[in-house]
Amino acid sequence: MLRGLLYRLYSALKENFEQVQLEAVKAKYKLDDSVELGPGVHLMGQVEIGANSYVNGPGIIYGGEHAKVKIGRWCAIANNVNLRAATHDLDNPTGPNVKMIEADIIIGDHVWIGANVFIKSGVTIGDHAVIGANSVVTAAVAANHIVAGNPARTIRERSS
Repeated sequence: MLRGLLYRLYSALKENFEQVQLEAVKAKYKLDDSVELGPGVHLMGQVEIGANSYVNGPGIIYGGEHAKVKIGRWCAIANNVNLRAATHDLDNPTGPNVKMIEADIIIGDHVWIGANVFIKSGVTIGDHAVIGANSVVTAAVAANHIVAGNPARTIRERSS
């Protein structure tokens, strides 16, 4: 009986702690109250996520010091997705004078991003696009297009 009581108390405290953590993250970044983040999702830099979007964990959303990652409304982002608005400059990638290159990543509304996807800095993804699992997105994706591969290429246009 005592074990059951302690377990219920622990569960309630853990749930409350996780809710407090999520509220702190939403306050630090520009996340709509309806946004859901799975366990192991790491946000850094400038990040905005619109209403009713979710990100399964683990995953990384990395906005830079001068660039942002902006995710629209009603987006579904699978696990192990890596969005990086900043990267190392190839001419000076390491050392004390490391130089970073930054460019916004903009993801439209109603976008579905499959598991294990990498999206490079400077990429814009149009509304209602689908990014296939295991893709590397290095260029813009038009609205209503399905892309996949490394590098990601258009598979077909979605029907309305």
